[in-house]
Amino acid sequence: MLSGAVSNMLDRLIFGCVRDFIPFIFDLFYFNAADTFIAAGFLFFLIFLFKSE
Repeated sequence: MLSGAVSNMLDRLIFGCVRDFIPFIFDLFYFNAADTFIAAGFLFFLIFLFKSE
């Protein structure tokens, strides 16, 4: 999650916005690799949270 957040923050500092360039579901929306890392990190966090109980 941290790598995705840092990447998005750097995009915002350098370009003034976060650049999404990967189309998903017939160009319905776009995302970037950092979004994938954030989502995967959150998913792993949830799995760890519920598995540890």
